[in-house]
Amino acid sequence: MLRHYSQREKEEKPLKEYVILLIQHLLRDSLDFLEALEIIGAEKTRTIIVGIPYSSKNDIVNKLKNRGYKVYAPKIYPSMSTSKKL
Repeated sequence: MLRHYSQREKEEKPLKEYVILLIQHLLRDSLDFLEALEIIGAEKTRTIIVGIPYSSKNDIVNKLKNRGYKVYAPKIYPSMSTSKKL
């Protein structure tokens, strides 16, 4: 579905003016997802990717970084017990 939509919208590039923040599982299908976003105008330099710690695969994180994406892949969530109370 995403591939079909991206091919249909590739001329208009509806994402070309946007900064994109993705917080998601960084699995193999992330590569296809980002490729579809690129087709419709998403720019690597305007895309920030934050991986969910328990499901970010190192090889996918490295591939995304090698492709020019800004990727933050923390290994653990910040602990709530160490945060300052308001």
